[in-house]
Amino acid sequence: MKRRLVLPAAALALAVSCAACASSREPEFPPGKSHVTLAPGVTVAHSVMEATKTTKIEDLGYREISEAEFLYLRYVRTGTSTPPSPSDASYVYREYAFVGEIGGGLRVKAGIIARVVPLQMGHHTVYVFDEVYEDMAELSSVPEGAFAVRRNYVKAFVENHNTLQVAVGGYAELTAEDGIVRERRHFSALHQWRA
Repeated sequence: MKRRLVLPAAALALAVSCAACASSREPEFPPGKSHVTLAPGVTVAHSVMEATKTTKIEDLGYREISEAEFLYLRYVRTGTSTPPSPSDASYVYREYAFVGEIGGGLRVKAGIIARVVPLQMGHHTVYVFDEVYEDMAELSSVPEGAFAVRRNYVKAFVENHNTLQVAVGGYAELTAEDGIVRERRHFSALHQWRA
């Protein structure tokens, strides 16, 4: 004879509400990682976050560069030239960067260039992201030339016009004196800045 499990209505309501509370909690992340909240539907960066091998990120902030330097870097890094901005445009170019420790004392620097627009809001100036140049992103060893860094991907996301999130991935190659690669260390990292 089969027994029927009878749950009082109050117990059922409590079970449903507890399940809803558990699902709405913020996810827990291990300490020492860099995590950001992403826009809905951004799955590439979520998987990057879960697979991150970077143990610590040092934010270097940004440095402003002139339009002439931007045009020069655009040509050097991509082989393409871009016409100068109209004379009435008030763009500001910035290179955002961070350094990630990838283990074994190895450090990788990631940098990406963005164009921001200053907006006057009363007595304050607010900056919003106008364009981000993924093709100009650079990954390099710290100190530069200590080992070879290969890039697998750089993905940039702008959220609400004032938050830039960048996911990078690649690997470091350590070669012996005979030129043979003795170690290949994969890494990925995710970081964000506000304009």
